[in-house]
Amino acid sequence: MAFCDAINRCKPIRSTMHRKLIKPSTSREFLLTDMEIPAATPCHQPTVDQLTQQFQDQLAQYRSLPNVEALIGTVEQVVLAIGLNQNLQADTMEPFMDVAHCIDSLATEFKGAWAFHPTALFLLILPTTSTADINTVAQLCQQQITLFAKQIVTLGIAFSPSPENHPTDAMANAMKAARHASFLGPGASAYFDAVSLNISGDDHYRQGRTNQAIDEFKAGLEIDPQSANLLNSLGVCHAISGNFGEAQSVFQKVVDLDPTEVMAVYNLGLVMLLTEKEEDALAQFNSAQAIDDTIFEIHFQKARIYQNRHDAEKTVACLNRAITLKPDASAAHRMLGDEMIRQQKLKTAKKSYTQALRYHPNDVKALSALGTLYGQLNENLDLAELYLTQSVTISPEDGELFFALGSFYQQTRQMDKAAEAFQKAYALGIEKGSEQADQIRALEDESEEKLRQTVAS
Repeated sequence: MAFCDAINRCKPIRSTMHRKLIKPSTSREFLLTDMEIPAATPCHQPTVDQLTQQFQDQLAQYRSLPNVEALIGTVEQVVLAIGLNQNLQADTMEPFMDVAHCIDSLATEFKGAWAFHPTALFLLILPTTSTADINTVAQLCQQQITLFAKQIVTLGIAFSPSPENHPTDAMANAMKAARHASFLGPGASAYFDAVSLNISGDDHYRQGRTNQAIDEFKAGLEIDPQSANLLNSLGVCHAISGNFGEAQSVFQKVVDLDPTEVMAVYNLGLVMLLTEKEEDALAQFNSAQAIDDTIFEIHFQKARIYQNRHDAEKTVACLNRAITLKPDASAAHRMLGDEMIRQQKLKTAKKSYTQALRYHPNDVKALSALGTLYGQLNENLDLAELYLTQSVTISPEDGELFFALGSFYQQTRQMDKAAEAFQKAYALGIEKGSEQADQIRALEDESEEKLRQTVAS
């Protein structure tokens, strides 16, 4: 298509991407390049019905959304999705009407039509034979809206019929391209391409729609089969869905394409760790560290492996490096506290757990660990009980937390509460809870029998 080269295509630029940590659980932390666009401050605006009524009454080329959808595909067309960047602080129709008049003028000049989408996007449809240069139309559109409506807009551009390997819905493609343009900044334009689908997939992922995100990433790979960003994002979706085999295959493909793609190297290691291939996982984490030593997650996961191997020196070294990179990482401080407990450095452990709670007051494992430690040190027992009871209140389905609470009550001779907590732990799958509860009841029965014998004598 002649227009396809009119505007420079927007490709992912590594330096402008934001690395985002996805945390479906505390033990599954995958990395992906997330092209997140800061959310705009909600603005006051008239209702869609109010706007469309005014458009219909005053503007010649306005069409309803269904009518415009019916027009698309009848001839070769270009679809421009036009989004306002500035927040409108007034609830009047004037700013929208000013923009609409500019778009209506362009539609008249180039023999097109336009509609208004409920997402506050204007959709301009032009036959490609009506203009020699879509770049000129795009620039003219932005210039007129800036000059006459005093608004800065972004443009998303898509074609109908869609190019080979593109999704067929040109209107949806244009709207995704407008989202892509928003990522590039005020006044930007973007053709619909694989990056548009990457951004759309990220939007679905952030909102918990993993299956839709997978569909978008796969559609993007139809356009750009070797996109490391799309492949890595697809692998993350498979991994958090529990499809580790698919995830490993996708991450391996990225690494084969580019062995320096650090996120894929790390993610491949994490899948291996989650599938109990510890040695292979460690090798991947070491490779990732050799590429980029400044990623917190690499050092944190290595610490988990070394702690599992009871390698105290390497565990502490990795955790200290992780904390240096991310001082507010509660999980790293807590894990360091656990390691200090193993080494019988109780005061240092107390400091680490306290730091963990400073950054994450509802970290149930840190609450339970610090409460248990206070009990062992026989200090701050009221605070110890508070921390332990708070942990089970926050996470009432965690049997280990109830067992820790039961152990504290047993230590402080609150036997009825201890038996109740141990029984709850057993009900939640902690087998030793039943044994402890039975032992307490047996001791109580023995004590009562001795008391009866004493009274009888």
